[in-house]
Amino acid sequence: MKICAIGGDARMPHAAAALCEAGHEVTHTAYGEGPLSPEALAVAEAVLLPYPISRDGVTLTAPASPLPVPLSSLFAMIPEGVPILGGRADAAIRERAAGHRLFDYAEDEGFLGKNAAITAEGALSLLMARLPSPLFETPCLVLGSGRLAKATYDLLVGLHVPTAAAARNTAVRFADGRPPLPLAALPAELGHYDVLINTVPVPLLTRSLLLRMRRGAILLELSAAPGVLDTDACRAAGLEVVTAPALPGKYAPRGAGRAIAAAVLPILSSL
Repeated sequence: MKICAIGGDARMPHAAAALCEAGHEVTHTAYGEGPLSPEALAVAEAVLLPYPISRDGVTLTAPASPLPVPLSSLFAMIPEGVPILGGRADAAIRERAAGHRLFDYAEDEGFLGKNAAITAEGALSLLMARLPSPLFETPCLVLGSGRLAKATYDLLVGLHVPTAAAARNTAVRFADGRPPLPLAALPAELGHYDVLINTVPVPLLTRSLLLRMRRGAILLELSAAPGVLDTDACRAAGLEVVTAPALPGKYAPRGAGRAIAAAVLPILSSL
């Protein structure tokens, strides 16, 4: 099948290579020096979009493209009937893609689990490069109970790091059998940790909570949602804030790209 891969970060060339290994013919456009190619789209039998498709709801996620790729013009250029495979297609994107067959490969549990594991590993690598003490002597608190929170917590515990978690859902259990602390416990607990790892995409860390953290503590922001952190409040609390967007594409692009291909191949075979 002729596939046109569009945009994306360092993951996309590896996803394209894995699809080629599986017998598909892949052209990658809107990446590097090459702008979006109408010619490649015109002959495509399927279109591969990145994960996530968009970070702002207006343009395609294409940090390596020489020009921004507006979603409105992109979907207008894709021939009618050509299936589109993209990651994290929310309601707004589906509305923009109305009239097209849009498949969300981020609904694949295997992909989501691998993406969370790669993100967690990359986050700890980033964290260890900034710590003044060994990780195993650094008390860490993970905020959240989703895939990424669990992957990060389990990795920390496996490395014998003193670790706890806090979340709204206290019914979940981590790999060591422990539940997260309730959010109501945060005011009393935050001062016990040198690192807070946030995976929650809503603004839970109020100014009063941040002031309860140890001065000089590291706040590692893994949530993909913008505007979750009050940076002025973090600065006033004397915290070191580390943001880590799109970690899989920076830390392990080959593995993350092949994870995209693995999620895409079953969809392609069903077309």
